[in-house]
Parts: sequence; C-alpha cells; structure tokens
Amino acid sequence: MASIASLYLGLTVDDVGGLRYLLHTNNLACEGVLPGVGAAGDQPNDFVQMALRPGVEKITFVPHRFDPIGRQFVPLTNQYVDTYLSNGVAQHQNLQRVIAQPDFLFTCNYQDWNSISRSGTERWVNNGGAGHDGPGVIQPPVVINFNPLGMFYDDYSGPYPSPSAPAAWASFGITTNAPIVYPVTPPNPKATRFHLWLSAEPLLALPATGFSWDLTGPANAVFALQTSANLVDWSPYLNITNQAQNVTFVNYIHPNEPSRFFRTVPQ
Repeated sequence: MASIASLYLGLTVDDVGGLRYLLHTNNLACEGVLPGVGAAGDQPNDFVQMALRPGVEKITFVPHRFDPIGRQFVPLTNQYVDTYLSNGVAQHQNLQRVIAQPDFLFTCNYQDWNSISRSGTERWVNNGGAGHDGPGVIQPPVVINFNPLGMFYDDYSGPYPSPSAPAAWASFGITTNAPIVYPVTPPNPKATRFHLWLSAEPLLALPATGFSWDLTGPANAVFALQTSANLVDWSPYLNITNQAQNVTFVNYIHPNEPSRFFRTVPQ
C-alpha cells in the first residue's frame, strides 16, 4: 500500500470540525489532570483530579529550552487556571506542572528505508465506560519521528504508477511565505548522493540490491535519470535536482524482465 503526503496551506473541513469539537467550551468531557500536576500553593495535593472539564478554546505551543552544554532539556514550571464543573457550576483552581521534556518531540532518525513513526497508545487514558472509546486523555510525552534519508522516489512496473511524485520534508509558519524545503541548499557547488535500489518484489521490507554515486555540480543543477535495455536507446525516468542531499530511487524489476541499465546525465 502506498501512502501519499499532502501539504495544505489552510485548514480543511475535517481540521476545523475536529478542533472545534476538542476546544469548544460547550464540549464537556470527563478528564483527569496529567501526572505530575499539583496545586499551585502550600498544599500541592489539595485539588480536584477527575471532573467534567470543558474545552479551553485556545492552546499555545511554547518551545522547550535546551541546554546545549549539558545536552538536556531545562525543566520548566507551567502554572495555569483549571476550570471544571461541579453540580453544574463552573469551578476554578490554580494548578502547576513541572515539565522535564517537551510534550511533543519531533525527531529525525533512520529506522528503515521508508518510515514515519510515533509513540504508541500505551499511555493513552480512556475514561469511557466498558466498550466505549473515550473520552480520554493522550498523556505526554509524544514522540514523532521522521526518516532523514531525504527525497524519495518509487517506481513500479506493471499496473503501478511509474514513476511516483517526489517527496521532501519542509516547514512553514503562519505567514503566506512558501514552505522551506530541507535541506536549504547553499549557493555553492555541492554533491547529491544518489541511491538506486533494485528489488524483485514490491512488498519486501528492504530492496535487494543497491548502487550509489555522487551527482556533483552547481547548486540546483539538474540531472536526468535514464534507463536502457541495450545501452543504445535511452528512456527518461525523472529529473534530479542537486540539493546536496540524499535521493533514493527504488525500481521493482519482475523476474521475466530483460536486463536494465541506468545512467544520470547533466541537463
């Protein structure tokens, strides 16, 4: 099964509906406070833990300071006013929580040739009754990991699309500026490391045979990947832009196919 990643410059209908449900003050759910939360006062254990709580209307993400010398996150204390309902009447209490690491941590680590992973659901708390999924709380920390291999291409013979569109990591802010695609290419000659993998079976976890070579030239130089069965007649597959990063191309070859050759040609 192939997964397709899309970038939306605005909120989708599902985004708006989901956020409205989660954050609206008229949405009440039975929720407990997170582990490590205490009262902001002389009696840290004197507070209401489990209660009906409304949505908070708005959340703000705050970067967690990192100590580069000690190579660890600096603990911070978050103080806030918690609102809950008791006998249909809104009550308020001052709470605080010491946070030793980010609640949401994005990492970049190679696990296999095409993987995106996140924390499991072991720490999720389901406050619903037996047979009911929720309401509940996703307890931090949550770790979301991306593959650092760079741009990635797939090619499937037969009924599969050939070749698929390229993909790359990027980030964008709240402005209307275009997304920044990583890595940011400096304006000087660089080399893109091109990886060609050949596999006889599309469902293998890893391709069987791989070759690599450097595409050296000016920044943003374009190379054409071509293929041939006789080293005379060459057919284009895709164009590769020199962005000083890794580019991986996976080609699935069926057992009854003739020998195939590949080359890259500066454009």
